[in-house]
Amino acid sequence: MLDALAYLGYVLMALMGFGFVIAIHEFGHFLFAKWAGVRVDVFSIGFGPVVLRKRVGETDYVLSLLPLGGYVKMLGQEDVPSGAEQPAADPRSYLAKSAGWKALILLGGVLFNLISSYLILLGLVVWGMPVFHPVVGEVQPVVIDQHGLPVESPASRLGLQRGDRLVAVDGEKVRSFDDVMTAVIFAGGRSLEVEVERGGSRLTLPAAGAPPVEPVFDGRFGRPSLGIGFPWSNRALFVADAPEDGLRRFDRIVAVEGEDVSGLIGQHIQDRLARHFGKPVIVTIERGGERRELTLTYAGYDGAFDVRAGVPVRLAGVQAGGPAAAAGLAAGDWVLAVDGVAVAGASHFLALVRAGLDTTGQVAVAVSRDGVRSEALIAAVPMHGVARIGVSIDAVDRGALAVLPPALAGGPGLLERSGLKPGDALVAWQPGETDVRIAWVPGGTARTVELGLDQAAWQAANRWREASLLGRLVGQKPEPGLADLIAGSRVVEVRDTAFMLQPVAGPVRSVPREALGKASGELQVGDWLVDARLVGGQALVEIVRGAGEPRWATLAPPPLGTTIMFEREELPYQPTSAGDAFGLVNDAAYNLVVKSVLLLPRLFRSPEQGGVDPNKSLTGPIGIFRELKVRAELMGFDSFLKLIALVGLNLFVVNLLPIPITDGGQLLMLGIETAIRRPLPMWLRNGLMYAGVGLVGLLFVYICGLDILRWILG
Repeated sequence: MLDALAYLGYVLMALMGFGFVIAIHEFGHFLFAKWAGVRVDVFSIGFGPVVLRKRVGETDYVLSLLPLGGYVKMLGQEDVPSGAEQPAADPRSYLAKSAGWKALILLGGVLFNLISSYLILLGLVVWGMPVFHPVVGEVQPVVIDQHGLPVESPASRLGLQRGDRLVAVDGEKVRSFDDVMTAVIFAGGRSLEVEVERGGSRLTLPAAGAPPVEPVFDGRFGRPSLGIGFPWSNRALFVADAPEDGLRRFDRIVAVEGEDVSGLIGQHIQDRLARHFGKPVIVTIERGGERRELTLTYAGYDGAFDVRAGVPVRLAGVQAGGPAAAAGLAAGDWVLAVDGVAVAGASHFLALVRAGLDTTGQVAVAVSRDGVRSEALIAAVPMHGVARIGVSIDAVDRGALAVLPPALAGGPGLLERSGLKPGDALVAWQPGETDVRIAWVPGGTARTVELGLDQAAWQAANRWREASLLGRLVGQKPEPGLADLIAGSRVVEVRDTAFMLQPVAGPVRSVPREALGKASGELQVGDWLVDARLVGGQALVEIVRGAGEPRWATLAPPPLGTTIMFEREELPYQPTSAGDAFGLVNDAAYNLVVKSVLLLPRLFRSPEQGGVDPNKSLTGPIGIFRELKVRAELMGFDSFLKLIALVGLNLFVVNLLPIPITDGGQLLMLGIETAIRRPLPMWLRNGLMYAGVGLVGLLFVYICGLDILRWILG
């Protein structure tokens, strides 16, 4: 009940915030109209069913259910003309006023949005302007481009490291992560340089003599990107499976086992906690201005489902020339233990490696290859500011299992207790909310066969192809990639041009021979295609021949401990001077007003030219409302107020666009009439107005459709 009331409260806050921006805009028109002596018949906020109507003097004040728009109706003015010439004889008519007064009335709304937003931002600077600090939270080695293919990230080429504080991009000072993203978008299509603070020193990247670096188009977000992630704060945004007197949502973790972590980003705090994965750890938290110590069992940021279920770990890749490769490890090795501790799952492996590297700088990793156990001592090297050994791993939930991990506390793991034996092949993994249903085939002989695809061809064949926007609106499903199409299927018929595959759950599929490449000549009826994956740059399919009939089991892994997830958070910016404080406000206004206009041509450019995908960049009323609710719920009232100010600035820009139905379009027509010294013909005004209504209506439907799709698709 309390959660429902809280949710309703945040929704109401978002509605009030949106309504405030609209009300300020309409109040500007209203005030200037009254100042000019124009009779105002209606002052309305919102649309839809009328909630409140009150007449005061000569004006009807109206509040409607949905505060996503509004209008001021003045004597002699119609937003969409009726077709007849409007009389201007009444001295209180809008039409009777001079061009100067008309311009002031039209500008009143956007001026009030600009002034109110600026004052809110100025007040927030005095209070402590909330910003996402421009600290590198993570360096992504690769960025997935517009074709779904991985390319080396600019951040990796620049040599950026986790924890770097960006202070300038292309010579422009940046005070927030948003400033960084804006600067990178405008650098799209050309090289850039960044200035960072690292360890008390300032560095300019790329270094002198190094090749230039350009932003890369990031297909996930539809814009040029460096390939860096936001820094997380020390606030626990999500907590699960904590005891009643334990950690709570929004608690701040300020110390781990006595080590002060209050000045670290959340990624580094998560590394400190990972050393104690699955074990009791003492944390100091800050709640309501007070500090207290708690003892909890850390279960990672995702509840460590792989560990609780007992999913084995295999090396998916080993970096060429890296520490693990030098020690003899190879892609496809099964991980058995780290520093003598049996590995119970992928999260456990990562935690053991992190603990070893952070304490001694090296780890002993035991692996199994073709049934032979070996152990290698691996010294860490710094990669992007984090000690690593140069491997990537798979939690193997599909394929023949050469090993079965023990439970974290020792003894058989959950997979083994369900009836699986080493050598059996998992063919289906169907997660539920609290459990997972698995299918496996016992026995048989497993081997891997090359598909004959290189890494780029594999990425292209294996990515899901999203339906078009229209297709998604009518329920069209994405096309599965190759791995999802063939894995977990049995060959039931071999044809000249295709294989008929029967998944363990689902209808028979037809897969063309050419899709399976070299493997097509190896398959027989009854074979299981249990897994398809990329190993060491080669695409492989794993085949099991002679296995028994599928068996099913449901796993219900018990909780391991407390799950803690950190997230990004806006924190106060501390100006260094009055000039810096005003610079922060001026930059925020400039970025949203001027750069928003300058960004428009990039919506029509190709990704190679630094373009921005409008389908992933444009946000309408629904998206803004959702963001207002999120700010109110998760980031605090100051962050909520900041977004209201930014929405007001956005409304300033949108209403000045030269579209006939907007204030900017009205001003343009007024300017033309003033220049030619006569009114435009009514047929022309009508045509322009109706064209404007149609254009704005189509744009509104399109952008709201994008908002709804993002809402539905997450």
